[in-house]
Order: sequence, then C-alpha cells, then structure tokens
Amino acid sequence: MEENNKGIRRLLRLPNAYSTFQNLLGAKKVREFIVNETLDLKPAIKILDLGCGPADILTLLPDSIQYTGIDYNDSYIQSAKQKFMSRGKFLCCDLNELEIQSETYDRILLIGFLHHLNDENASALISKAMTFLNPGGFLIALENVRTTPQNKIARYLIDKDRGQYVRNQEGYVKLFKNSKNLECFIRTDLFRIPYSHIFIKSFR
Repeated sequence: MEENNKGIRRLLRLPNAYSTFQNLLGAKKVREFIVNETLDLKPAIKILDLGCGPADILTLLPDSIQYTGIDYNDSYIQSAKQKFMSRGKFLCCDLNELEIQSETYDRILLIGFLHHLNDENASALISKAMTFLNPGGFLIALENVRTTPQNKIARYLIDKDRGQYVRNQEGYVKLFKNSKNLECFIRTDLFRIPYSHIFIKSFR
C-alpha cells in the first residue's frame, strides 16, 4: 500500500485528527447514507469492515449487529477498542495479507480504502473478501472518484488525497472483474463541500 503522508497529511494517521477532519468534511452524512440506505440491516447480522479506521460507523449501528473491524493502522484499532470496547472485534493487520479462517459475514464494507491499493492488490482483496460472504450477502465499496467533467474543488481535494490510486468509474468497476452482479452509481452530495463518491455493491 502506498500513501502520501507528507506534511500535514501525517496528522491523519492519528485517530482523533482523522475523525475530526472527516467529520468536518461531512463524513457523518456518508455513514448515515451507508447505514440507512445501503446495508439493509437485520438483527444479529455479521458485518466485516475492512479498512475500518477508528470504526466511527459503529456509532450508527444497532447493538445487535456483530461487527468486526480490521485496519493496518494500530492507532486506529486501539482507539476503536477504547471507544467501543465490547461493541465489536477490532484487529490490526495488513489487508494485503488478510486471512480469516472459518469466519463468514453477511455484509462487508470497503469504505475509502481501495484508492490506497494498486489494481493487483485491490482486485485480490475484493476477490478474497467475497469468499467471506454468506449466501445472500453483499460487499459495499465507497470511494472518491475522478469524473469528467468534475468540480474544480472536488478534483483538487482528490489530487491531494493520501491514497495514490484514485480511479474513474471504469477503473473501479474493473477491480470487480470476478463479480457478475454489480450495482454502481456516483454521488456528489455526500460531503458539505463539492466532492465525488462512487458507490459499488457486489452481491454473492
């Protein structure tokens, strides 16, 4: 995984700084969109959140949900453990080397993580993650995206992102090469400021 952590971006590796910055942009609305409009929540379903960060989405999930969050940044994971305690399982590992034996899930989240991975690693992670899904389950990805045309503010912010692999819609869809049933669309209204997100749902 390659990141641009130069200058002020280094602060985003700190969980409090990361959450504060995301919330200033409007990440709460993003989380509400994911939870209320896309997850189709049912009691006791199992959610795997890959690249979970400080696991802020848990503030919106019902207590009955069985949540597992995984991130490569140990500071994020320690923050999630301290904040949410027994609300979920939190693991620190390199997602490129992800191995989960016997565990399967009803929903898998990949929120804002694929643009940190090159095509080979991103496709491999998606393919591996799909094998963790229970029948009838699905994977959701939400990423920043390049569009033509694109608002100048949105393009500037995307160019400054820590992730080095922000793609256009076609580029993201190609990562799901082994998925036969995809739902995909672009939203430009999820942040308080001009920005572009792509939503992808892949069904098992």
